[in-house]
Amino acid sequence: MVCITLPDGSRREFDHPVSVHEVARSIGTGLGKAALAGRLAVDGEPARLVDASHVIDRDASLSIVTDKDPEGLDLIRHSTAHLLAYAVKSLFPDAQVTIGPVIENGFYYDFSYKRPFTPEDLEAIEKKMAELRDHRRIGRELDLFHFQDEAPGLIFWHPKGWTIWQQVEQYMRQVYQDNGYQEVKAPQILDLSLWKKTGHWDNYQENMFTTESENRVYGLKPMNCPGHVQIFNAGLHSYRELPLRYGEFGQCHRNEPSGSLHGMMRVRGFTQDDGHIFCTEDQLQEECAAFTRLLQKVYADFGFTEILYKVATRPEKRIGADEVWDKAEQALKDSLDLSHCDYEVSEGEGAFYGPKIEYTLKDAIGRHWQCGTIQVDFSMPARLGAEYVDAQDQRRTPVMLHRAILGSLERFIGMLIENHAGALPAWLAPHHAVVCCISDASAAYAEQLARDLKAQGLRVFADVRGEKITRKIREHSLQKIPYILVVGDKERESGAVSVRGRGNLDLGTMPVADFTARLKHEISTRQQGTEPAQA
Repeated sequence: MVCITLPDGSRREFDHPVSVHEVARSIGTGLGKAALAGRLAVDGEPARLVDASHVIDRDASLSIVTDKDPEGLDLIRHSTAHLLAYAVKSLFPDAQVTIGPVIENGFYYDFSYKRPFTPEDLEAIEKKMAELRDHRRIGRELDLFHFQDEAPGLIFWHPKGWTIWQQVEQYMRQVYQDNGYQEVKAPQILDLSLWKKTGHWDNYQENMFTTESENRVYGLKPMNCPGHVQIFNAGLHSYRELPLRYGEFGQCHRNEPSGSLHGMMRVRGFTQDDGHIFCTEDQLQEECAAFTRLLQKVYADFGFTEILYKVATRPEKRIGADEVWDKAEQALKDSLDLSHCDYEVSEGEGAFYGPKIEYTLKDAIGRHWQCGTIQVDFSMPARLGAEYVDAQDQRRTPVMLHRAILGSLERFIGMLIENHAGALPAWLAPHHAVVCCISDASAAYAEQLARDLKAQGLRVFADVRGEKITRKIREHSLQKIPYILVVGDKERESGAVSVRGRGNLDLGTMPVADFTARLKHEISTRQQGTEPAQA
């Protein structure tokens, strides 16, 4: 039981860990929509500012922060200051950024530039800040996806956007296969009796969608872990089979309030790269260490190298023996020490059933995104009757590790789009290249070249419209295609292509085989831009 004390002295009790946003929403729909953060005090410590997504899993005092509070206004100003800096850099690349603090009546940023900014410059900067990296705008302009009123909080994926999705999913599927995970698939709906048994119905029913058939009520799953326990329970396992790792691209639905929905970042239907590891207590350290190493590699492949780590340890109210907690906490810390990671220890902030690591990414404009997590769970396996047979032929309850690297794929793709401002690296981009003919005389060569490259597994198409080549180049540049291949009579006769990289990078004329080798190398090594390929 988590008891939250509000500023007026009133209390709200929850049978499960609860986020600041959920507390705000329980007070009122309007407050839930307005909540930006929370001021949290635990165990008599000074109150600290936490994000609205911060999960509280023990008794605490909480005040909700909105834009009407000084702290809320500071949060908005701080974020806007970062946005200002990147808008200026995008419009004026030679400008040097100095400092940009929040002040009493707003914020400012100092820039060093060759001339003073004009009122027209300020208008351009302001416009760029509306729109610079918003994934909703980029998704619309690049024809990736859309939203509509008939399906609030759900995404209509267009062919180009679904191509990005497939690249992310296929990459993560290979991660599963390379690291000992067995991919599974649990049902989308389960009888309400199971959700009551897990405690979800008592604690989470307002966030669950339900349906009826033949006088039975079913719940559409808001999370995947109960289904994975059922798969584990389908057979009796020996200790020799452990650790047993399940992975699923699990589709979940949560009945989020319409006011809290925000593009791909907050939706009602989403897919998780969800995994659960059933293991013994003695296997905790190596499983956690292996997960941390794996997570670092995955994030690096997606271009994220700055990661913040936090270990949340045992709270006062907890289950399990102290020696088990000692082992679990040390396993989490060792997984970071072995990877030479600096981390913060948040004493007493673990869940009542086990400690956890939270992994937070830092994107190109300095924003933090908490994505990955690994959490030790001593409770759910016992609650759902999960067992294995140990070396002494005794039945034991396994430890369950909840783990995710990307979290919600929709949210992660939204992050990727904003991090790269839509200019995704070639391995993720919907199209690798477009072949543009200068005139009708080279159209057949352009089409044949596109077919040849597609036959090699590359995502290429031909533009043989009767438009001027400058217009074609401009249009495809706005679509952020990594490479534009220009072909005319000279290229046709020599079997070559004139290559333009993204960002108006002129790479000159080269044999088709050389370009193909370059592109394949860029894709296979998951380069983050169009820098020259290494020999």
